[in-house]
Amino acid sequence: MKKINIFLLGALAMGFVGCDEAPEAPEMQSNPQAPVMAEGDISGEVAGVLAESSVLNLEDWKTDPAIEVFKFTKIEDLPEGAVATCKLELSNSEEFGRIETLPVTMSEEGVATVNAVDWDDAHIALFGKSPKEKTAYWRVPVYINLDGTSYRYNSTTYYAASGSVKETCMDAGFVIYDAYYMLCNATTWDLTQAADFRFEHSDKDVYDDPVFSYLVEVTQEVLDASGGGCYWKIASSDAVETGEWTNVYGPEDDGDENLDGMLVGDGKAQAGKLVEPGKYRFTINMEEMTYSIEMLTRPDFVAVPSNANGWGQDGPRLYWNGNEADPLFIGAARVNNNDGGFKFIWDDAWYGGADGKIDAAAPGNILAPADATALYWFTVSTVNMTYTITPIETLGVIGGGDWDNQRNLTPSDDQLLWEGDVQISGEWKIRMNGTWDMNYGGDMEAAVFNGGNFAGLEGMYHITVDFSGNRPKVTAVAK
Repeated sequence: MKKINIFLLGALAMGFVGCDEAPEAPEMQSNPQAPVMAEGDISGEVAGVLAESSVLNLEDWKTDPAIEVFKFTKIEDLPEGAVATCKLELSNSEEFGRIETLPVTMSEEGVATVNAVDWDDAHIALFGKSPKEKTAYWRVPVYINLDGTSYRYNSTTYYAASGSVKETCMDAGFVIYDAYYMLCNATTWDLTQAADFRFEHSDKDVYDDPVFSYLVEVTQEVLDASGGGCYWKIASSDAVETGEWTNVYGPEDDGDENLDGMLVGDGKAQAGKLVEPGKYRFTINMEEMTYSIEMLTRPDFVAVPSNANGWGQDGPRLYWNGNEADPLFIGAARVNNNDGGFKFIWDDAWYGGADGKIDAAAPGNILAPADATALYWFTVSTVNMTYTITPIETLGVIGGGDWDNQRNLTPSDDQLLWEGDVQISGEWKIRMNGTWDMNYGGDMEAAVFNGGNFAGLEGMYHITVDFSGNRPKVTAVAK
């Protein structure tokens, strides 16, 4: 049988002397010899919770923390004095890009157990404190301990077992509330009125998406009225409903002017402080208990009002492309020339212009390329005060099994709705005019320019793209 060396984990340090000194004769070095064993001398199998299909609830192991995970079924030809052992590696992905390694305790019978508290610590490091069920990926490397040195058995890529387990962490009394509210000198300090200043959140469960955001404008008048600073805290829905300040959050130090940091609660929250006028976006992660504050130098969106949408900024909007080096607002909007064209709105200011130039002083509207109502692709630079407008002639699905051909949808008479039946397999996007300069992806409920691919569909679907809201909405109904 072929023999293999056990992989030595450690590294030997090397010493150096100055070149102007005559080195002393070095002592003979003796490196530990890795034991030689036959491939297949050691084998094992999962045991305990890893051999079961049920969800591992770590809370159930608080009183009896030894969790059985693995047992050796064969150990042969160990060198004298050597001991076979293993570890348990956990990750939040199949690729094991992030790994938490748990030590094990070996019984005389070759059964490996890990401590439930160690497992819980690893779970929190990988997934946070959410009480929701998570999927952890695991694998078991094997080691040989000999003369105080640990050697990896077989190779660095060998694992005696691997798989996944659904698990929940121990109950730490951790709660993410359904809603949070902005308390500050620019909103209110009255908990009974805080419901008017709610943080935005996605449609996902708060434990799946613990990130909330709020946009607040701090004027010079607010700063002057509060002694040169706009103080802030964040109230949970519990605080608003009960009127109790225990579940109000803020930084640890009163008057903290940092734009990012940790949040504390339990009645210990102090007030943060903003000292410059401007628009700020607060982003809080209530799983990590962190906050970040961004002073905005660009608008939230650019609206394209015209006769086609009642001249309001609640109609189609263009959103930032996410490129700091080239900050454009991009998207599709339907306009016409029935009232002389259209305008742009951002930060509640109206802008006219002509020939690709935006002019705040221009009293008239901007003319569309055609008088009739049509759907156009816009790019707007609020920095350079320029725009482009391109008629959308085709719109369809790209990808989903065919990345070479855009499978076009049919528009309604008003071009607000595009639809058609498309065979889809794998990832896909919505593209216009056959160019990647005009594409939507990301969230089907609110598609964004150049967002990630849509996924999760297999088969024939009726696809619709609806432009009647602020962002396009994409739907897929199985045929």
